[in-house]
Amino acid sequence: MYQKKGIGIPGGLFFYRYRPFITNFADSIDIDIKFSTKTNNSILRAGEKICNERTCTAEKIFEGHCDNLRERGYDIFTPAEFKSQSGGKSCSLDTFSKYDAEVFFKDELWSAAEKLGSKRRNFERAFDNGLHAQKYTVRGFNNLGYKCKVLLTGRPYNIYDEYVNMNIVSKLHRMNIGVVTSERLSDKEQDGIDGVIYVCCFGCRNDSARIDYLRERFSELPFVIIQTGQHLYTACMLSRLEAFKYLIDQRRR
Repeated sequence: MYQKKGIGIPGGLFFYRYRPFITNFADSIDIDIKFSTKTNNSILRAGEKICNERTCTAEKIFEGHCDNLRERGYDIFTPAEFKSQSGGKSCSLDTFSKYDAEVFFKDELWSAAEKLGSKRRNFERAFDNGLHAQKYTVRGFNNLGYKCKVLLTGRPYNIYDEYVNMNIVSKLHRMNIGVVTSERLSDKEQDGIDGVIYVCCFGCRNDSARIDYLRERFSELPFVIIQTGQHLYTACMLSRLEAFKYLIDQRRR
Protein backbone atom coordinates (compact mmCIF):
# COMPACT_ATOMS: atom_id res chain seq x y z
CA MET A 1 0.00 0.00 0.00
CA TYR A 2 1.29 3.46 -0.91
CA GLN A 3 2.33 5.48 2.12
CA LYS A 4 2.60 9.23 2.30
CA LYS A 5 6.07 10.40 3.29
CA GLY A 6 5.11 13.24 5.60
CA ILE A 7 3.77 16.80 5.70
CA GLY A 8 4.48 19.14 2.82
CA ILE A 9 4.57 22.92 3.42
CA PRO A 10 4.03 24.89 0.18
CA GLY A 11 6.18 28.00 -0.27
CA GLY A 12 3.54 30.65 -0.84
CA LEU A 13 0.76 32.68 0.79
CA PHE A 14 0.93 31.88 4.53
CA PHE A 15 4.50 30.50 4.37
CA TYR A 16 6.20 33.91 4.43
CA ARG A 17 4.04 35.19 7.26
CA TYR A 18 4.87 32.17 9.45
CA ARG A 19 8.32 31.22 8.17
CA PRO A 20 10.14 31.53 11.55
CA PHE A 21 7.53 29.32 13.18
CA ILE A 22 7.36 26.78 10.36
CA THR A 23 11.11 26.27 9.94
CA ASN A 24 11.79 25.91 13.67
CA PHE A 25 8.78 23.63 14.15
CA ALA A 26 9.98 21.42 11.30
CA ASP A 27 13.47 21.15 12.82
CA SER A 28 12.03 20.04 16.18
CA ILE A 29 9.21 17.63 15.26
CA ASP A 30 9.57 13.82 15.10
CA ILE A 31 8.06 13.44 11.62
CA ASP A 32 9.19 14.29 8.12
CA ILE A 33 8.29 17.82 7.02
CA LYS A 34 9.31 18.92 3.56
CA PHE A 35 9.28 22.37 1.96
CA SER A 36 8.69 22.88 -1.73
CA THR A 37 11.49 24.14 -3.93
CA LYS A 38 12.09 27.85 -4.46
CA THR A 39 9.61 29.54 -6.77
CA ASN A 40 10.67 29.17 -10.41
CA ASN A 41 9.16 28.98 -13.89
CA SER A 42 8.20 25.32 -13.44
CA ILE A 43 6.29 26.10 -10.24
CA LEU A 44 4.36 28.91 -11.94
CA ARG A 45 3.57 26.83 -15.03
CA ALA A 46 2.24 23.98 -12.88
CA GLY A 47 -0.02 26.42 -11.03
CA GLU A 48 -1.30 27.90 -14.29
CA LYS A 49 -2.48 24.44 -15.39
CA ILE A 50 -4.43 24.00 -12.15
CA CYS A 51 -5.98 27.48 -11.78
CA ASN A 52 -8.29 29.41 -14.06
CA GLU A 53 -7.14 32.45 -16.01
CA ARG A 54 -8.56 35.00 -13.56
CA THR A 55 -6.64 33.56 -10.60
CA CYS A 56 -3.90 35.92 -9.40
CA THR A 57 -0.24 35.01 -9.79
CA ALA A 58 0.27 34.48 -6.06
CA GLU A 59 -2.43 31.81 -6.00
CA LYS A 60 -1.07 30.13 -9.13
CA ILE A 61 2.37 29.99 -7.54
CA PHE A 62 0.89 28.57 -4.34
CA GLU A 63 -0.88 25.82 -6.30
CA GLY A 64 2.36 25.13 -8.16
CA HIS A 65 4.16 24.62 -4.86
CA CYS A 66 1.39 22.28 -3.70
CA ASP A 67 1.69 20.28 -6.91
CA ASN A 68 5.46 20.04 -6.45
CA LEU A 69 5.00 18.47 -3.03
CA ARG A 70 2.22 16.11 -4.08
CA GLU A 71 4.41 14.73 -6.86
CA ARG A 72 7.04 13.95 -4.22
CA GLY A 73 4.52 12.05 -2.10
CA TYR A 74 3.74 14.55 0.66
CA ASP A 75 0.41 15.51 2.22
CA ILE A 76 -0.16 19.25 1.88
CA PHE A 77 -0.71 21.26 5.04
CA THR A 78 -2.59 24.53 4.64
CA PRO A 79 -4.41 26.38 7.48
CA ALA A 80 -8.17 26.51 6.95
CA GLU A 81 -8.13 30.30 6.51
CA PHE A 82 -5.94 29.87 3.44
CA LYS A 83 -7.73 26.96 1.82
CA SER A 84 -9.74 27.30 -1.34
CA GLN A 85 -12.85 29.44 -1.00
CA SER A 86 -15.16 29.95 -3.99
CA GLY A 87 -12.46 28.97 -6.45
CA GLY A 88 -9.61 31.00 -4.97
CA LYS A 89 -7.35 31.18 -1.97
CA SER A 90 -8.17 33.33 1.03
CA CYS A 91 -5.31 35.80 1.49
CA SER A 92 -7.24 38.49 3.36
CA LEU A 93 -5.47 37.60 6.62
CA ASP A 94 -1.99 37.64 5.12
CA THR A 95 -0.83 40.94 6.49
CA PHE A 96 2.49 41.41 8.23
CA SER A 97 3.36 43.75 11.08
CA LYS A 98 5.99 43.96 13.80
CA TYR A 99 3.38 42.68 16.27
CA ASP A 100 2.36 39.59 14.29
CA ALA A 101 3.35 36.61 16.48
CA GLU A 102 0.04 34.73 16.60
CA VAL A 103 -0.08 31.19 15.28
CA PHE A 104 -3.72 30.14 15.17
CA PHE A 105 -3.66 26.70 13.53
CA LYS A 106 -2.33 24.46 16.33
CA ASP A 107 -5.25 22.00 16.28
CA GLU A 108 -5.04 21.59 12.51
CA LEU A 109 -1.30 21.02 12.66
CA TRP A 110 -1.62 18.46 15.46
CA SER A 111 -4.28 16.59 13.51
CA ALA A 112 -1.93 16.31 10.53
CA ALA A 113 1.08 15.36 12.68
CA GLU A 114 -0.83 12.75 14.71
CA LYS A 115 -1.86 10.88 11.56
CA LEU A 116 1.83 10.49 10.72
CA GLY A 117 2.75 9.12 14.15
CA SER A 118 3.94 12.20 16.01
CA LYS A 119 4.00 11.94 19.81
CA ARG A 120 2.04 14.63 21.66
CA ARG A 121 4.94 15.56 23.94
CA ASN A 122 7.30 16.02 21.01
CA PHE A 123 4.66 17.99 19.12
CA GLU A 124 4.13 20.38 22.05
CA ARG A 125 7.87 20.96 22.37
CA ALA A 126 8.22 21.59 18.64
CA PHE A 127 5.22 23.93 18.64
CA ASP A 128 6.67 25.94 21.55
CA ASN A 129 10.00 26.21 19.73
CA GLY A 130 8.16 27.53 16.70
CA LEU A 131 6.19 30.06 18.74
CA HIS A 132 9.37 31.36 20.32
CA ALA A 133 10.98 31.82 16.91
CA GLN A 134 7.87 33.51 15.50
CA LYS A 135 7.81 35.98 18.37
CA TYR A 136 11.49 36.83 18.65
CA THR A 137 12.99 36.41 15.18
CA VAL A 138 13.93 39.78 13.69
CA ARG A 139 12.29 39.79 10.28
CA GLY A 140 12.35 42.03 7.27
CA PHE A 141 14.89 44.51 5.90
CA ASN A 142 16.45 47.64 7.28
CA ASN A 143 19.36 48.49 5.00
CA LEU A 144 22.02 50.95 6.09
CA GLY A 145 24.74 52.75 4.16
CA TYR A 146 22.76 53.71 1.05
CA LYS A 147 22.25 57.18 -0.40
CA CYS A 148 18.51 57.02 0.31
CA LYS A 149 16.00 54.62 1.81
CA VAL A 150 12.47 53.63 0.82
CA LEU A 151 9.67 51.73 2.50
CA LEU A 152 9.10 48.43 0.68
CA THR A 153 5.70 47.11 1.64
CA GLY A 154 2.97 44.72 0.51
CA ARG A 155 1.96 41.18 1.36
CA PRO A 156 4.84 39.00 2.61
CA TYR A 157 4.59 36.56 -0.30
CA ASN A 158 5.14 39.45 -2.72
CA ILE A 159 8.00 41.28 -1.05
CA TYR A 160 9.99 38.22 0.12
CA ASP A 161 9.68 35.89 -2.87
CA GLU A 162 12.49 36.98 -5.20
CA TYR A 163 10.98 35.23 -8.20
CA VAL A 164 7.65 37.02 -7.77
CA ASN A 165 9.14 40.51 -7.40
CA MET A 166 12.03 39.86 -9.82
CA ASN A 167 14.60 40.50 -7.11
CA ILE A 168 13.52 44.07 -6.54
CA VAL A 169 15.70 44.54 -3.46
CA SER A 170 18.91 43.83 -5.39
CA LYS A 171 17.79 46.16 -8.18
CA LEU A 172 17.23 48.95 -5.66
CA HIS A 173 20.61 48.32 -4.07
CA ARG A 174 22.31 48.72 -7.45
CA MET A 175 20.61 52.12 -7.65
CA ASN A 176 22.07 53.00 -4.23
CA ILE A 177 18.64 52.73 -2.59
CA GLY A 178 18.24 50.87 0.69
CA VAL A 179 14.94 49.40 1.86
CA VAL A 180 13.09 49.12 5.14
CA THR A 181 10.04 46.87 5.49
CA SER A 182 6.95 47.43 7.59
CA GLU A 183 7.94 45.24 10.54
CA ARG A 184 11.20 47.22 10.95
CA LEU A 185 9.69 50.69 10.42
CA SER A 186 10.11 52.57 13.70
CA ASP A 187 8.94 56.16 14.17
CA LYS A 188 12.54 57.28 13.68
CA GLU A 189 12.88 55.26 10.47
CA GLN A 190 9.57 56.61 9.16
CA ASP A 191 10.88 60.17 9.37
CA GLY A 192 13.93 59.21 7.33
CA ILE A 193 12.41 57.42 4.34
CA ASP A 194 12.48 59.02 0.90
CA GLY A 195 9.67 57.13 -0.83
CA VAL A 196 7.28 54.19 -0.75
CA ILE A 197 7.09 51.11 -2.98
CA TYR A 198 4.03 48.88 -2.74
CA VAL A 199 4.34 45.44 -4.35
CA CYS A 200 1.07 43.70 -5.21
CA CYS A 201 -0.27 41.10 -7.61
CA PHE A 202 -1.75 42.39 -10.83
CA GLY A 203 -5.50 42.82 -10.41
CA CYS A 204 -5.54 42.29 -6.62
CA ARG A 205 -8.60 44.16 -5.34
CA ASN A 206 -7.89 43.35 -1.68
CA ASP A 207 -4.88 45.66 -1.65
CA SER A 208 -6.78 48.76 -2.79
CA ALA A 209 -7.72 50.00 0.69
CA ARG A 210 -4.19 49.46 1.99
CA ILE A 211 -2.70 51.39 -0.93
CA ASP A 212 -5.12 54.31 -0.41
CA TYR A 213 -4.22 54.41 3.29
CA LEU A 214 -0.49 54.50 2.57
CA ARG A 215 -0.88 57.16 -0.12
CA GLU A 216 -2.59 59.40 2.41
CA ARG A 217 -0.13 58.61 5.19
CA PHE A 218 2.91 59.33 3.00
CA SER A 219 1.30 61.95 0.78
CA GLU A 220 4.46 64.08 0.57
CA LEU A 221 6.70 61.24 -0.65
CA PRO A 222 7.17 59.65 -4.08
CA PHE A 223 4.94 56.56 -4.23
CA VAL A 224 5.03 53.74 -6.77
CA ILE A 225 2.99 50.56 -7.14
CA ILE A 226 4.76 47.55 -8.62
CA GLN A 227 2.22 45.02 -9.87
CA THR A 228 3.78 41.59 -10.24
CA GLY A 229 2.51 38.93 -12.60
CA GLN A 230 3.14 37.34 -15.98
CA HIS A 231 2.69 40.69 -17.72
CA LEU A 232 5.61 42.38 -15.91
CA TYR A 233 9.12 42.16 -17.31
CA THR A 234 12.48 43.23 -15.90
CA ALA A 235 12.84 46.13 -18.35
CA CYS A 236 9.41 47.44 -17.39
CA MET A 237 10.23 47.29 -13.69
CA LEU A 238 13.60 49.00 -14.17
CA SER A 239 11.94 51.85 -16.07
CA ARG A 240 9.47 52.41 -13.23
CA LEU A 241 12.19 52.23 -10.58
CA GLU A 242 14.37 54.70 -12.48
CA ALA A 243 11.48 57.16 -12.73
CA PHE A 244 10.83 56.65 -9.03
CA LYS A 245 14.47 57.36 -8.21
CA TYR A 246 14.35 60.52 -10.33
CA LEU A 247 11.45 61.81 -8.21
CA ILE A 248 13.37 61.00 -5.04
CA ASP A 249 16.46 62.85 -6.28
CA GLN A 250 14.36 65.85 -7.28
CA ARG A 251 12.74 65.97 -3.86
CA ARG A 252 16.08 65.63 -2.04
CA ARG A 253 17.46 68.59 -3.97
